[in-house]
Amino acid sequence: MKRSIGTKRRWLDEIIRQQIVELYVGDRLDPDHARLIDSQDLGYQAVQVFFPLRLNFQLSMDRIDQMLTHHRWRKLRPQVQATTLKVMGLRERQPSEVNSVEQSEPSTELTGRGWDGTPTRCFHSQSAFLNELEGHFEIWDIPAEARIALMWGLGEEDPEAEVFSPEGRPLFSDHRDSERIPLTQTIDEFFEQWVWPHRLGAEPDLDTLKIGYEINFRKIFYQPVKLRSPEAIMEDIQAISAEMQPLLADLF
Repeated sequence: MKRSIGTKRRWLDEIIRQQIVELYVGDRLDPDHARLIDSQDLGYQAVQVFFPLRLNFQLSMDRIDQMLTHHRWRKLRPQVQATTLKVMGLRERQPSEVNSVEQSEPSTELTGRGWDGTPTRCFHSQSAFLNELEGHFEIWDIPAEARIALMWGLGEEDPEAEVFSPEGRPLFSDHRDSERIPLTQTIDEFFEQWVWPHRLGAEPDLDTLKIGYEINFRKIFYQPVKLRSPEAIMEDIQAISAEMQPLLADLF
């Protein structure tokens, strides 16, 4: 061959080609060496799968520090950031106020005009968490864009939580997977059987859909090896044991 295709660099001369042709001549095929297979059985649909983003939420100083470093919070205008922290009863410390020795010191402090600093429990529901925040400060006085950034910053991925829908539509996680779906099965049928029972809400990314074919000779012509009987195995064990007895006697 002029070039190697993976590990399939095998030259078929005229004699071998004639043998292959003869395998398919006649009324009956030798199933050990030749089979007729529908092309659909050799094909597959390769598609990427994305999963809904599920977040749990908690109001705590650790989560607030996490929020202040989140890219969505950093995109807010400084005036919006300051307004949001003021409504929450917080003030961001200036660099000169933070002790460089105490790395664990929070970057915000309480002002006494909102949340009292007591961590809330962990919520798996976005709506329930918003109701909890209403009991600590005027959450609806915060601009909409800042509320979304707040939810992003106070949330952490959790497979047990509800799907995060900050603007009324579900969002998807950065985590992706891929599936090979037989051509003989529709994508919906495959997901209903194999994906949704384990990851409800997973969706195929049809923009990544590719059709491929694979001839797996090992799978098509697989011949199971007959297992030895327990009696034959026991005879071998006894024979080996008998051979070992003289050797053990020499040692001891």
